[in-house]
Amino acid sequence: MKSKKYIKVLLIFVFISLFLKIDYRFIEEVGCCGDDHDYYMHAETIALDRDLDYENQFEGIEKVRFLFNEKKAPKGFIGSGLLAAPFLFLGDFFNQILKSSVEEEYKPIFNFKILFYSFSAIFYLFLSIYFTSKTLSILNYRHNFYHLLLFYFGSGVTYYAFERYSMSHIYETFSVSFILYLSAKYYLDSDKKIYPILIPIFILVALLVRWVNYFALFLPIIIKIFSNKEDSKKIISEKYFLLSTGVSFLIFCYLSIGVYGVLTFDPQFVYQNTSEVSSFLSELQNPISFIGEKLMFFMYILFSQEFGVFWFSPIIFAGLIISFKNLFTNVSKLSFIVPLMYLQVFAIVVIWNSTASSYGFRYLFSLVPLSIILMYEYHQNNTILFRYAIYFSLFAVMSLLFFETTELTSLRENVNVFGSLERFSQPQYLTGYIKSFINFQGYLKIFTTSFLGASFFKIILLVTGIQNLNETLLRYNLPVANQDFQNYLIDLQQVQLSSFVVSNIFIALIVIFIVRSEKKQEVIS
Repeated sequence: MKSKKYIKVLLIFVFISLFLKIDYRFIEEVGCCGDDHDYYMHAETIALDRDLDYENQFEGIEKVRFLFNEKKAPKGFIGSGLLAAPFLFLGDFFNQILKSSVEEEYKPIFNFKILFYSFSAIFYLFLSIYFTSKTLSILNYRHNFYHLLLFYFGSGVTYYAFERYSMSHIYETFSVSFILYLSAKYYLDSDKKIYPILIPIFILVALLVRWVNYFALFLPIIIKIFSNKEDSKKIISEKYFLLSTGVSFLIFCYLSIGVYGVLTFDPQFVYQNTSEVSSFLSELQNPISFIGEKLMFFMYILFSQEFGVFWFSPIIFAGLIISFKNLFTNVSKLSFIVPLMYLQVFAIVVIWNSTASSYGFRYLFSLVPLSIILMYEYHQNNTILFRYAIYFSLFAVMSLLFFETTELTSLRENVNVFGSLERFSQPQYLTGYIKSFINFQGYLKIFTTSFLGASFFKIILLVTGIQNLNETLLRYNLPVANQDFQNYLIDLQQVQLSSFVVSNIFIALIVIFIVRSEKKQEVIS
Protein backbone atom coordinates (compact mmCIF):
# COMPACT_ATOMS: atom_id res chain seq x y z
CA MET A 1 0.00 0.00 0.00
CA LYS A 2 2.82 2.39 0.91
CA SER A 3 4.64 1.58 -2.33
CA LYS A 4 1.57 2.66 -4.33
CA LYS A 5 1.45 5.90 -2.36
CA TYR A 6 5.11 6.62 -3.12
CA ILE A 7 4.63 5.78 -6.80
CA LYS A 8 1.68 8.21 -6.97
CA VAL A 9 3.74 10.97 -5.32
CA LEU A 10 6.62 10.33 -7.73
CA LEU A 11 4.29 10.42 -10.75
CA ILE A 12 2.78 13.72 -9.63
CA PHE A 13 6.26 15.16 -9.10
CA VAL A 14 7.32 14.07 -12.61
CA PHE A 15 4.06 15.43 -14.07
CA ILE A 16 4.54 18.88 -12.52
CA SER A 17 8.25 18.91 -13.45
CA LEU A 18 7.39 18.15 -17.09
CA PHE A 19 4.94 21.04 -17.27
CA LEU A 20 7.27 23.52 -15.59
CA LYS A 21 9.14 25.07 -18.50
CA ILE A 22 12.49 26.88 -18.59
CA ASP A 23 12.05 28.88 -21.84
CA TYR A 24 10.99 32.11 -20.13
CA ARG A 25 12.86 31.41 -16.89
CA PHE A 26 16.49 31.08 -17.96
CA ILE A 27 16.91 34.86 -18.19
CA GLU A 28 18.48 37.66 -16.16
CA GLU A 29 15.46 39.97 -16.35
CA VAL A 30 12.05 40.05 -18.01
CA GLY A 31 13.09 42.12 -21.02
CA CYS A 32 11.36 44.89 -22.94
CA CYS A 33 9.03 45.20 -24.71
CA GLY A 34 5.73 43.38 -24.58
CA ASP A 35 2.94 42.22 -22.29
CA ASP A 36 5.31 40.13 -20.12
CA HIS A 37 7.48 43.18 -19.46
CA ASP A 38 4.47 45.41 -18.78
CA TYR A 39 3.27 43.27 -15.89
CA TYR A 40 6.81 42.81 -14.60
CA MET A 41 7.31 46.59 -14.51
CA HIS A 42 4.23 46.95 -12.33
CA ALA A 43 5.52 44.34 -9.88
CA GLU A 44 8.97 45.91 -9.89
CA THR A 45 7.81 49.47 -9.20
CA ILE A 46 5.58 48.24 -6.34
CA ALA A 47 7.96 45.71 -4.75
CA LEU A 48 11.33 47.41 -5.28
CA ASP A 49 10.79 51.11 -6.00
CA ARG A 50 7.64 51.43 -3.85
CA ASP A 51 6.23 54.11 -6.13
CA LEU A 52 4.27 54.39 -9.35
CA ASP A 53 7.05 56.15 -11.26
CA TYR A 54 8.17 54.03 -14.22
CA GLU A 55 11.01 56.27 -15.43
CA ASN A 56 13.72 53.90 -14.25
CA GLN A 57 11.85 50.90 -15.70
CA PHE A 58 12.01 52.60 -19.12
CA GLU A 59 15.62 53.72 -18.74
CA GLY A 60 17.46 53.04 -21.99
CA ILE A 61 14.27 51.95 -23.74
CA GLU A 62 13.09 53.98 -26.72
CA LYS A 63 9.82 52.12 -27.22
CA VAL A 64 7.53 53.48 -24.48
CA ARG A 65 4.32 51.47 -24.27
CA PHE A 66 2.10 54.23 -22.80
CA LEU A 67 2.80 57.97 -22.98
CA PHE A 68 0.43 60.77 -21.96
CA ASN A 69 1.52 64.28 -20.99
CA GLU A 70 5.08 62.95 -20.57
CA LYS A 71 3.83 60.28 -18.13
CA LYS A 72 5.38 56.93 -19.08
CA ALA A 73 3.68 53.70 -18.04
CA PRO A 74 3.11 50.09 -19.11
CA LYS A 75 0.10 49.26 -21.27
CA GLY A 76 -0.74 46.26 -19.12
CA PHE A 77 -3.00 46.81 -16.12
CA ILE A 78 -1.57 46.97 -12.61
CA GLY A 79 -3.51 44.16 -10.89
CA SER A 80 -1.11 41.37 -11.82
CA GLY A 81 1.80 43.43 -10.51
CA LEU A 82 0.03 44.00 -7.20
CA LEU A 83 -0.46 40.26 -6.69
CA ALA A 84 3.02 39.27 -7.87
CA ALA A 85 4.90 42.02 -6.00
CA PRO A 86 5.41 40.07 -2.71
CA PHE A 87 7.16 37.27 -4.62
CA LEU A 88 9.41 39.69 -6.49
CA PHE A 89 10.25 41.42 -3.21
CA LEU A 90 11.23 38.08 -1.63
CA GLY A 91 13.34 37.12 -4.65
CA ASP A 92 15.14 40.46 -4.62
CA PHE A 93 15.77 40.03 -0.88
CA PHE A 94 17.64 36.76 -1.52
CA ASN A 95 19.49 38.35 -4.45
CA GLN A 96 20.70 41.16 -2.21
CA ILE A 97 22.01 38.66 0.34
CA LEU A 98 23.96 36.79 -2.34
CA LYS A 99 25.14 40.04 -3.90
CA SER A 100 26.66 41.19 -0.62
CA SER A 101 28.33 37.82 -0.06
CA VAL A 102 30.10 37.83 -3.45
CA GLU A 103 30.74 41.61 -3.39
CA GLU A 104 29.48 42.09 -6.94
CA GLU A 105 26.20 42.45 -8.75
CA TYR A 106 24.27 39.20 -8.50
CA LYS A 107 22.39 38.83 -11.77
CA PRO A 108 22.93 35.37 -13.26
CA ILE A 109 20.27 33.75 -15.41
CA PHE A 110 17.40 32.34 -13.38
CA ASN A 111 18.37 34.41 -10.36
CA PHE A 112 16.13 34.56 -7.30
CA LYS A 113 14.20 37.59 -8.60
CA ILE A 114 13.12 35.66 -11.68
CA LEU A 115 12.74 32.43 -9.73
CA PHE A 116 10.35 33.77 -7.10
CA TYR A 117 8.54 36.03 -9.55
CA SER A 118 7.86 32.98 -11.73
CA PHE A 119 6.64 31.06 -8.67
CA SER A 120 3.95 33.68 -8.17
CA ALA A 121 1.81 32.53 -11.11
CA ILE A 122 2.06 28.86 -10.06
CA PHE A 123 1.12 29.77 -6.49
CA TYR A 124 -2.00 31.62 -7.64
CA LEU A 125 -2.91 28.79 -10.03
CA PHE A 126 -3.08 26.25 -7.23
CA LEU A 127 -4.74 28.79 -4.96
CA SER A 128 -7.42 29.13 -7.67
CA ILE A 129 -7.91 25.37 -7.73
CA TYR A 130 -8.08 25.32 -3.92
CA PHE A 131 -10.73 28.07 -3.72
CA THR A 132 -12.75 26.48 -6.52
CA SER A 133 -12.76 23.23 -4.54
CA LYS A 134 -13.77 25.07 -1.36
CA THR A 135 -16.60 26.85 -3.20
CA LEU A 136 -17.94 23.55 -4.52
CA SER A 137 -17.83 22.11 -0.99
CA ILE A 138 -19.71 25.09 0.48
CA LEU A 139 -22.34 24.68 -2.25
CA ASN A 140 -22.56 20.95 -1.35
CA TYR A 141 -21.36 19.72 -4.74
CA ARG A 142 -19.49 16.43 -4.43
CA HIS A 143 -16.40 16.49 -6.59
CA ASN A 144 -13.14 14.73 -7.25
CA PHE A 145 -10.10 16.94 -6.68
CA TYR A 146 -8.25 15.33 -9.60
CA HIS A 147 -11.14 16.28 -11.88
CA LEU A 148 -10.62 19.91 -10.85
CA LEU A 149 -6.92 19.62 -11.65
CA LEU A 150 -7.80 18.15 -15.02
CA PHE A 151 -10.31 20.90 -15.84
CA TYR A 152 -7.80 23.61 -14.96
CA PHE A 153 -4.85 22.00 -16.76
CA GLY A 154 -7.03 21.18 -19.75
CA SER A 155 -8.36 24.73 -20.03
CA GLY A 156 -5.01 26.13 -21.23
CA VAL A 157 -4.68 28.66 -18.42
CA THR A 158 -1.88 26.62 -16.84
CA TYR A 159 0.40 27.56 -19.74
CA TYR A 160 0.48 31.02 -18.18
CA ALA A 161 1.72 29.60 -14.88
CA PHE A 162 4.24 27.02 -16.01
CA GLU A 163 5.66 28.94 -18.98
CA ARG A 164 4.41 32.52 -19.70
CA TYR A 165 4.32 33.32 -15.99
CA SER A 166 4.51 37.11 -16.44
CA MET A 167 1.14 37.36 -18.19
CA SER A 168 -2.10 38.28 -16.44
CA HIS A 169 -4.34 35.25 -17.01
CA ILE A 170 -3.57 33.27 -13.86
CA TYR A 171 -4.29 36.38 -11.81
CA GLU A 172 -7.61 36.85 -13.61
CA THR A 173 -8.54 33.26 -12.85
CA PHE A 174 -7.50 33.58 -9.21
CA SER A 175 -9.50 36.76 -8.62
CA VAL A 176 -12.64 35.17 -10.12
CA SER A 177 -12.23 31.98 -8.07
CA PHE A 178 -11.72 33.99 -4.89
CA ILE A 179 -14.78 36.19 -5.48
CA LEU A 180 -16.87 33.04 -5.96
CA TYR A 181 -15.44 31.60 -2.72
CA LEU A 182 -16.03 34.79 -0.70
CA SER A 183 -19.58 35.03 -2.03
CA ALA A 184 -20.29 31.41 -1.10
CA LYS A 185 -18.92 32.03 2.40
CA TYR A 186 -21.11 35.11 2.77
CA TYR A 187 -24.35 33.49 1.63
CA LEU A 188 -23.97 29.98 2.99
CA ASP A 189 -21.23 29.50 5.52
CA SER A 190 -20.75 32.44 7.84
CA ASP A 191 -22.19 35.61 9.33
CA LYS A 192 -18.81 37.27 9.69
CA LYS A 193 -18.60 40.88 8.57
CA ILE A 194 -15.27 40.32 6.82
CA TYR A 195 -16.88 38.91 3.64
CA PRO A 196 -18.92 42.01 2.70
CA ILE A 197 -15.64 43.94 3.07
CA LEU A 198 -13.52 41.54 1.04
CA ILE A 199 -15.90 40.97 -1.88
CA PRO A 200 -15.69 44.56 -3.26
CA ILE A 201 -11.92 44.60 -2.72
CA PHE A 202 -11.41 41.48 -4.82
CA ILE A 203 -13.87 42.64 -7.46
CA LEU A 204 -11.57 45.66 -7.63
CA VAL A 205 -8.55 43.32 -7.93
CA ALA A 206 -10.27 41.43 -10.77
CA LEU A 207 -10.89 44.69 -12.61
CA LEU A 208 -7.37 45.97 -11.93
CA VAL A 209 -5.94 42.77 -13.43
CA ARG A 210 -8.04 43.29 -16.57
CA TRP A 211 -10.29 46.32 -16.76
CA VAL A 212 -12.69 44.70 -19.23
CA ASN A 213 -13.64 41.73 -17.01
CA TYR A 214 -16.91 43.43 -16.07
CA PHE A 215 -18.62 40.08 -15.52
CA ALA A 216 -16.81 39.88 -12.16
CA LEU A 217 -19.38 42.39 -10.83
CA PHE A 218 -22.11 39.77 -11.19
CA LEU A 219 -20.37 36.79 -9.57
CA PRO A 220 -21.90 37.37 -6.09
CA ILE A 221 -25.35 37.37 -7.74
CA ILE A 222 -24.64 33.98 -9.31
CA ILE A 223 -23.71 32.47 -5.94
CA LYS A 224 -26.78 34.02 -4.29
CA ILE A 225 -29.02 32.29 -6.84
CA PHE A 226 -27.13 29.00 -6.43
CA SER A 227 -27.58 29.20 -2.65
CA ASN A 228 -31.33 28.53 -3.08
CA LYS A 229 -32.07 30.56 0.04
CA GLU A 230 -35.11 32.74 -0.39
CA ASP A 231 -34.33 34.52 2.87
CA SER A 232 -30.63 34.99 2.06
CA LYS A 233 -29.12 38.34 2.89
CA LYS A 234 -28.96 41.10 0.29
CA ILE A 235 -25.33 42.07 0.20
CA ILE A 236 -26.14 45.44 -1.34
CA SER A 237 -27.83 46.44 1.92
CA GLU A 238 -24.76 45.66 4.03
CA LYS A 239 -23.15 48.87 5.30
CA TYR A 240 -19.70 47.24 5.27
CA PHE A 241 -20.20 46.23 1.64
CA LEU A 242 -21.14 49.78 0.67
CA LEU A 243 -18.23 51.24 2.62
CA SER A 244 -15.79 48.78 1.05
CA THR A 245 -17.23 49.53 -2.40
CA GLY A 246 -16.62 53.24 -1.89
CA VAL A 247 -13.06 52.68 -0.68
CA SER A 248 -12.38 50.31 -3.60
CA PHE A 249 -13.59 52.94 -6.07
CA LEU A 250 -11.26 55.53 -4.54
CA ILE A 251 -8.35 53.06 -4.75
CA PHE A 252 -9.09 52.54 -8.44
CA CYS A 253 -9.07 56.31 -8.99
CA TYR A 254 -5.81 56.71 -7.07
CA LEU A 255 -4.07 53.97 -9.07
CA SER A 256 -5.36 55.33 -12.38
CA ILE A 257 -3.93 58.76 -11.63
CA GLY A 258 -0.72 57.30 -10.17
CA VAL A 259 0.01 54.99 -13.09
CA TYR A 260 -1.34 56.93 -16.10
CA GLY A 261 -1.29 60.50 -14.79
CA VAL A 262 -5.03 60.95 -15.34
CA LEU A 263 -8.29 59.51 -14.03
CA THR A 264 -9.61 57.20 -16.73
CA PHE A 265 -11.95 54.22 -16.90
CA ASP A 266 -11.32 53.56 -20.60
CA PRO A 267 -9.06 50.56 -21.38
CA GLN A 268 -8.72 51.84 -24.96
CA PHE A 269 -7.00 54.94 -23.60
CA VAL A 270 -4.54 52.76 -21.69
CA TYR A 271 -3.81 50.67 -24.79
CA GLN A 272 -3.78 53.90 -26.82
CA ASN A 273 -5.67 52.09 -29.53
CA THR A 274 -9.27 52.93 -30.41
CA SER A 275 -9.15 51.52 -33.94
CA GLU A 276 -10.32 47.99 -33.08
CA VAL A 277 -13.52 49.03 -31.29
CA SER A 278 -14.21 51.86 -33.77
CA SER A 279 -13.88 49.44 -36.67
CA PHE A 280 -16.15 46.96 -34.86
CA LEU A 281 -18.85 49.60 -34.30
CA SER A 282 -18.63 50.95 -37.85
CA GLU A 283 -19.65 47.53 -39.16
CA LEU A 284 -23.04 47.95 -37.47
CA GLN A 285 -24.11 50.06 -40.43
CA ASN A 286 -24.87 46.80 -42.23
CA PRO A 287 -26.54 44.76 -39.45
CA ILE A 288 -27.29 41.60 -41.45
CA SER A 289 -23.71 41.29 -42.71
CA PHE A 290 -22.42 42.23 -39.25
CA ILE A 291 -24.43 39.53 -37.45
CA GLY A 292 -23.53 36.87 -40.01
CA GLU A 293 -19.82 37.63 -39.85
CA LYS A 294 -19.70 37.76 -36.04
CA LEU A 295 -21.61 34.48 -35.72
CA MET A 296 -19.06 32.92 -38.06
CA PHE A 297 -16.22 34.32 -35.93
CA PHE A 298 -17.96 32.93 -32.86
CA MET A 299 -17.98 29.48 -34.48
CA TYR A 300 -14.26 29.85 -35.26
CA ILE A 301 -13.59 30.46 -31.57
CA LEU A 302 -15.52 27.32 -30.69
CA PHE A 303 -14.42 24.83 -33.32
CA SER A 304 -11.47 26.06 -35.39
CA GLN A 305 -8.17 24.23 -35.54
CA GLU A 306 -6.49 27.33 -34.12
CA PHE A 307 -7.15 26.63 -30.43
CA GLY A 308 -10.92 26.17 -30.79
CA VAL A 309 -12.29 25.90 -27.25
CA PHE A 310 -14.16 22.69 -28.06
CA TRP A 311 -10.77 20.99 -28.50
CA PHE A 312 -8.46 22.94 -26.22
CA SER A 313 -10.59 24.52 -23.46
CA PRO A 314 -13.40 21.98 -22.96
CA ILE A 315 -14.49 23.24 -19.53
CA ILE A 316 -15.12 26.72 -21.01
CA PHE A 317 -17.04 25.16 -23.91
CA ALA A 318 -19.11 23.13 -21.42
CA GLY A 319 -19.83 26.23 -19.33
CA LEU A 320 -20.98 28.12 -22.44
CA ILE A 321 -23.28 25.25 -23.49
CA ILE A 322 -24.79 25.06 -19.99
CA SER A 323 -25.41 28.81 -19.86
CA PHE A 324 -27.27 28.86 -23.19
CA LYS A 325 -29.14 25.62 -22.50
CA ASN A 326 -30.57 27.20 -19.35
CA LEU A 327 -31.56 30.26 -21.34
CA PHE A 328 -34.03 28.13 -23.30
CA THR A 329 -35.04 25.50 -20.74
CA ASN A 330 -35.04 27.21 -17.34
CA VAL A 331 -36.25 30.80 -17.39
CA SER A 332 -34.89 32.60 -14.35
CA LYS A 333 -32.62 35.48 -13.37
CA LEU A 334 -29.64 33.14 -13.74
CA SER A 335 -30.62 32.01 -17.24
CA PHE A 336 -30.32 35.61 -18.48
CA ILE A 337 -27.30 36.79 -16.49
CA VAL A 338 -24.85 33.95 -17.17
CA PRO A 339 -25.05 33.93 -21.02
CA LEU A 340 -24.45 37.69 -20.99
CA MET A 341 -21.34 37.15 -18.85
CA TYR A 342 -19.98 34.64 -21.36
CA LEU A 343 -20.89 36.81 -24.34
CA GLN A 344 -19.14 39.81 -22.80
CA VAL A 345 -15.86 37.88 -22.60
CA PHE A 346 -16.26 36.18 -26.01
CA ALA A 347 -17.04 39.57 -27.59
CA ILE A 348 -13.50 40.74 -26.70
CA VAL A 349 -12.03 37.94 -28.82
CA VAL A 350 -14.45 38.69 -31.67
CA ILE A 351 -13.40 42.36 -31.62
CA TRP A 352 -9.67 41.51 -31.71
CA ASN A 353 -10.08 38.72 -34.31
CA SER A 354 -7.09 36.92 -32.81
CA THR A 355 -5.93 34.35 -30.27
CA ALA A 356 -3.62 37.17 -29.07
CA SER A 357 -0.29 35.68 -30.20
CA SER A 358 0.15 32.95 -27.62
CA TYR A 359 -1.40 29.69 -26.44
CA GLY A 360 -5.17 29.43 -26.74
CA PHE A 361 -7.90 32.04 -26.72
CA ARG A 362 -6.30 33.51 -23.65
CA TYR A 363 -8.87 36.26 -23.01
CA LEU A 364 -11.41 33.52 -22.18
CA PHE A 365 -9.46 31.86 -19.36
CA SER A 366 -11.01 34.01 -16.65
CA LEU A 367 -14.21 31.99 -17.25
CA VAL A 368 -12.66 28.72 -16.01
CA PRO A 369 -13.77 28.91 -12.32
CA LEU A 370 -17.33 29.96 -13.26
CA SER A 371 -17.52 27.17 -15.88
CA ILE A 372 -16.53 24.58 -13.27
CA ILE A 373 -19.20 25.84 -10.85
CA LEU A 374 -21.80 25.65 -13.63
CA MET A 375 -20.69 22.13 -14.50
CA TYR A 376 -21.26 20.87 -10.96
CA GLU A 377 -24.50 22.80 -10.56
CA TYR A 378 -26.12 21.23 -13.62
CA HIS A 379 -24.07 18.26 -14.84
CA GLN A 380 -22.43 16.25 -12.09
CA ASN A 381 -20.39 13.17 -12.96
CA ASN A 382 -22.87 11.08 -14.94
CA THR A 383 -23.74 13.22 -17.95
CA ILE A 384 -22.41 13.20 -21.50
CA LEU A 385 -21.22 16.80 -21.11
CA PHE A 386 -19.25 15.95 -17.97
CA ARG A 387 -17.60 12.97 -19.66
CA TYR A 388 -16.80 15.10 -22.70
CA ALA A 389 -15.10 17.67 -20.42
CA ILE A 390 -13.03 14.93 -18.75
CA TYR A 391 -11.82 13.19 -21.91
CA PHE A 392 -11.20 16.30 -23.97
CA SER A 393 -9.38 17.91 -21.04
CA LEU A 394 -6.95 14.98 -21.19
CA PHE A 395 -6.49 15.70 -24.90
CA ALA A 396 -5.96 19.40 -24.17
CA VAL A 397 -3.47 18.72 -21.36
CA MET A 398 -1.19 16.94 -23.80
CA SER A 399 -1.47 19.92 -26.13
CA LEU A 400 0.24 22.08 -23.52
CA LEU A 401 3.23 19.77 -23.59
CA PHE A 402 3.49 19.70 -27.39
CA PHE A 403 3.03 23.45 -27.90
CA GLU A 404 6.05 25.01 -29.65
CA THR A 405 7.90 21.65 -29.82
CA THR A 406 7.77 21.18 -33.61
CA GLU A 407 7.16 23.37 -36.66
CA LEU A 408 3.62 22.00 -36.76
CA THR A 409 2.81 23.34 -33.30
CA SER A 410 4.82 26.57 -33.36
CA LEU A 411 3.46 30.07 -33.85
CA ARG A 412 4.83 32.14 -36.73
CA GLU A 413 3.63 34.83 -39.14
CA ASN A 414 0.43 33.49 -40.65
CA VAL A 415 -3.02 34.49 -41.79
CA ASN A 416 -5.03 33.37 -38.77
CA VAL A 417 -8.40 31.65 -38.76
CA PHE A 418 -10.17 35.05 -38.81
CA GLY A 419 -8.36 36.06 -41.99
CA SER A 420 -5.99 38.53 -40.31
CA LEU A 421 -2.23 38.52 -40.83
CA GLU A 422 -0.60 37.96 -37.42
CA ARG A 423 3.04 37.76 -36.34
CA PHE A 424 2.30 34.73 -34.15
CA SER A 425 -0.38 32.38 -35.39
CA GLN A 426 -0.93 28.71 -36.27
CA PRO A 427 -4.26 28.17 -38.10
CA GLN A 428 -3.57 24.41 -38.45
CA TYR A 429 -2.63 23.82 -34.83
CA LEU A 430 -5.03 20.91 -34.22
CA THR A 431 -3.75 18.74 -37.05
CA GLY A 432 -0.17 19.82 -36.31
CA TYR A 433 -0.61 18.77 -32.70
CA ILE A 434 -1.99 15.35 -33.64
CA LYS A 435 0.83 14.77 -36.16
CA SER A 436 3.36 15.67 -33.47
CA PHE A 437 2.48 12.48 -31.59
CA ILE A 438 4.73 10.55 -33.97
CA ASN A 439 7.53 13.13 -34.05
CA PHE A 440 10.45 12.06 -31.85
CA GLN A 441 11.87 15.59 -31.97
CA GLY A 442 8.77 16.81 -30.15
CA TYR A 443 9.24 14.41 -27.23
CA LEU A 444 12.92 15.36 -27.02
CA LYS A 445 12.05 19.04 -26.79
CA ILE A 446 9.33 18.39 -24.19
CA PHE A 447 11.93 16.74 -21.98
CA THR A 448 14.82 19.16 -22.49
CA THR A 449 12.75 22.33 -22.04
CA SER A 450 11.00 20.99 -18.94
CA PHE A 451 12.34 21.45 -15.46
CA LEU A 452 12.59 17.66 -15.24
CA GLY A 453 14.99 17.58 -18.19
CA ALA A 454 16.91 20.63 -17.00
CA SER A 455 17.41 19.04 -13.57
CA PHE A 456 18.56 15.80 -15.19
CA PHE A 457 21.17 17.53 -17.38
CA LYS A 458 22.25 19.84 -14.55
CA ILE A 459 23.13 16.83 -12.38
CA ILE A 460 25.09 15.24 -15.24
CA LEU A 461 26.94 18.50 -15.94
CA LEU A 462 27.94 18.79 -12.29
CA VAL A 463 29.55 15.36 -12.54
CA THR A 464 31.00 15.34 -16.06
CA GLY A 465 31.07 18.85 -17.54
CA ILE A 466 29.95 19.80 -21.05
CA GLN A 467 32.82 18.18 -22.99
CA ASN A 468 32.44 14.73 -21.41
CA LEU A 469 28.66 14.89 -21.80
CA ASN A 470 28.98 15.72 -25.51
CA GLU A 471 31.43 12.85 -26.03
CA THR A 472 29.06 10.43 -24.29
CA LEU A 473 26.07 11.57 -26.37
CA LEU A 474 28.10 11.27 -29.59
CA ARG A 475 28.68 7.58 -28.85
CA TYR A 476 24.91 7.08 -29.13
CA ASN A 477 24.66 9.17 -32.33
CA LEU A 478 22.58 11.85 -30.64
CA PRO A 479 22.47 15.34 -32.30
CA VAL A 480 24.85 17.14 -29.95
CA ALA A 481 26.11 19.41 -32.76
CA ASN A 482 22.82 21.29 -32.63
CA GLN A 483 23.72 24.86 -31.59
CA ASP A 484 20.49 25.32 -29.62
CA PHE A 485 21.37 22.28 -27.53
CA GLN A 486 24.89 23.56 -26.90
CA ASN A 487 23.51 26.94 -25.81
CA TYR A 488 21.12 25.04 -23.56
CA LEU A 489 24.02 23.24 -21.86
CA ILE A 490 25.93 26.52 -21.44
CA ASP A 491 22.88 28.11 -19.82
CA LEU A 492 22.45 25.12 -17.51
CA GLN A 493 26.07 25.36 -16.44
CA GLN A 494 25.57 29.02 -15.54
CA VAL A 495 22.39 28.52 -13.51
CA GLN A 496 23.10 28.40 -9.79
CA LEU A 497 22.56 25.02 -8.14
CA SER A 498 20.59 26.82 -5.41
CA SER A 499 17.96 27.78 -7.98
CA PHE A 500 17.42 24.12 -8.83
CA VAL A 501 17.27 23.13 -5.15
CA VAL A 502 14.69 25.82 -4.33
CA SER A 503 12.65 24.98 -7.43
CA ASN A 504 12.51 21.29 -6.56
CA ILE A 505 11.43 22.16 -3.03
CA PHE A 506 8.66 24.31 -4.50
CA ILE A 507 7.54 21.44 -6.76
CA ALA A 508 7.56 19.12 -3.73
CA LEU A 509 5.27 21.55 -1.89
CA ILE A 510 2.86 21.47 -4.84
CA VAL A 511 2.86 17.67 -4.72
CA ILE A 512 2.12 17.74 -0.97
CA PHE A 513 -0.74 20.18 -1.60
CA ILE A 514 -2.27 17.91 -4.27
CA VAL A 515 -1.97 14.74 -2.19
CA ARG A 516 -3.38 16.35 0.96
CA SER A 517 -6.23 17.98 -0.98
CA GLU A 518 -7.16 14.59 -2.41
CA LYS A 519 -7.17 13.05 1.09
CA LYS A 520 -9.35 15.82 2.51
CA GLN A 521 -11.76 15.37 -0.38
CA GLU A 522 -11.99 11.63 0.32
CA VAL A 523 -12.84 12.34 3.97
CA ILE A 524 -15.55 14.84 2.96
CA SER A 525 -17.02 12.42 0.42
